[in-house]
This record gives sequence, structure tokens and C-alpha cells, in this order.
Amino acid sequence: MSRDQAAEVVGAVAERLLSPEMVAEIAGRGTDRTADGVVGPAWQPAGLAEGHPGIALLHAELGNPVVAHAHLAAANHAADPTGGGPELYAGRLPGLLLAAVGARRAEGGGYTTLTD
Repeated sequence: MSRDQAAEVVGAVAERLLSPEMVAEIAGRGTDRTADGVVGPAWQPAGLAEGHPGIALLHAELGNPVVAHAHLAAANHAADPTGGGPELYAGRLPGLLLAAVGARRAEGGGYTTLTD
């Protein structure tokens, strides 16, 4: 795959992930099965790997801070403030912080209270 083709794929995926509400509604229907047979939800709204923060980071890196912010806000509202652990990919705060740093860079500021 060429660089241009990869960019087209990324653009198409990002376009499908514009609406936090639509993403949550569709993604929330799925389940994951781990190697040891444990079944759980495929969508973790506040998780970096399977939730809004990862999508926010994608849009921040593509230079779309408005969509990045919408996904960060959705992650924050969907998460249990006491839930999640310190894990980067599944925990609430580490994923939100990483995505906020990306969004801060994309918009040239903002999120200073959270990231500083």
C-alpha cells in the first residue's frame, strides 16, 4: 500500500468516526472474547484502545481539534469518575490525558488545566 493509499484509508475511517454519539451507539453493540474465553464489551467509552480518547487522538493528529474535543467530552461524560485503573489503554485518566495532550497540540493550546 502506498503512502497516498494509506492516507485515503485513514481519511475514510476518520470520516466515519466524526460523531461521538453515532460511534458509541454502533460500537456499543459489540463484544470481545479474550484468548481465555472471557467475553466482555468491545466498547469502553473512556478507554484509549476501545473508546473516545483513541478517536480523539486520531482526530487531533489529523488536525481536527473540534472533533477531538467532542470525543474527549463524550469520554469524560460516559466514564465513571471513580472507575478504571491506571492502565494506559483501559484506564480512564491516562487515556484522556494522552488524547488531551494531542488535542492541545492540534489546536495550538487549550487543555492547560488538565495537562499542566
